[in-house]
Amino acid sequence: MKKTAKMLLIFVLTVTVLCISTLLNCRNLSKQFKDEEISIYIPSGIADDYTDAMKMSFDDGRMWHYRLKGKQAASIAGELENGIWQQVNRNDDFSFFFRAFEHPPELTDTTYYCIYDVALNDFCSFSQESALGIHHLLFLYDSGSNDYFCFSVSA
Repeated sequence: MKKTAKMLLIFVLTVTVLCISTLLNCRNLSKQFKDEEISIYIPSGIADDYTDAMKMSFDDGRMWHYRLKGKQAASIAGELENGIWQQVNRNDDFSFFFRAFEHPPELTDTTYYCIYDVALNDFCSFSQESALGIHHLLFLYDSGSNDYFCFSVSA
């Protein structure tokens, strides 16, 4: 009986460690896209908020939200002028990216975005977005509040 109890305890501990490890890896944006050659700032560490809206689906609908502080905010501030980031305007329609989420972020005049096409391994614009691939990443950064979002969405 003691041997069975030990084996059961080892099994439960192993499953618990694997579940926690998987959960923490999912919440770390830089680990999710470490194999992609994305040339923009991606925060490291565990996201302040993480949502997987399509857990039991072949489609992707994940959101990472970071509240940048100190060096992280300084790192992205210099990058906003690199041509990849665009300032949000009233004509931009983010409904494709937000459709799976109950509470999408409020977009202010100080919000910047860029869209990455995973299939093409390159950034694209809104005018190209509907014609390219099926998996896109939307990066949003609100420079007023230092909120950084990444939406991973597939159609």
